[in-house]
Amino acid sequence: MKVGAIVAAAVLVAGCGTAPVETAPATPTVAAAAAVTATAAPSPMPTAMPTPSPAPVPTATIVPTPRPSPTPTATPSPTPAPTATATPTPEPTPALGPEIQAVASIGACELYLEVADDPEERAVGLMGRESLGRDRGMLFVYAAEQVLSFWMKGTLIPLDIVFINGDSVVVDVQTMRPEHETAPNLPITRSAAPARYAIEVNEGVAAECGIEPGVVAEIRTLS
Repeated sequence: MKVGAIVAAAVLVAGCGTAPVETAPATPTVAAAAAVTATAAPSPMPTAMPTPSPAPVPTATIVPTPRPSPTPTATPSPTPAPTATATPTPEPTPALGPEIQAVASIGACELYLEVADDPEERAVGLMGRESLGRDRGMLFVYAAEQVLSFWMKGTLIPLDIVFINGDSVVVDVQTMRPEHETAPNLPITRSAAPARYAIEVNEGVAAECGIEPGVVAEIRTLS
């Protein structure tokens, strides 16, 4: 095909189109702008509601379990060995000579006694004795109760004298001083009440034995 023919055909085709229409400037109308704006404006997003923070899960506080203190084991006290109770060894009964003829239990004591039961023996009594055992003495015996009188003629040691009535009750206790302490005037010692018996012992024995008026005396003779 010739070039000229091709160009002619092209011109022919172009001439067959409609006449051009004058187009207004592309200024959108208000409505169109609004529509465009409405279309273009994004839909407002709903206000975001604050997502509640999850409640904190309570953290378990680990309380350390106290380690039990070991229970102290009581150490048993050793059982004390029984202390042997010392049994007091009884004092041996003094060897009694033939002169000891009676025993008197008065107060807390037992007294071993010589006996003067007739006028001659009673008149001599303990004259001339330089000493007397602490648990020894002399018993004066009378036929009946009466106010008894004693003195210390020829007596060298101080004495207690215990007066006892017929019912074996002590009615009076006195102390007598030896002759050399009271001479030349020898005092007379009389019982405060009628008595049937009198016992002479070392000075201080009556107090040591708890012998006083009202105490009962048990007197027994030795066969």
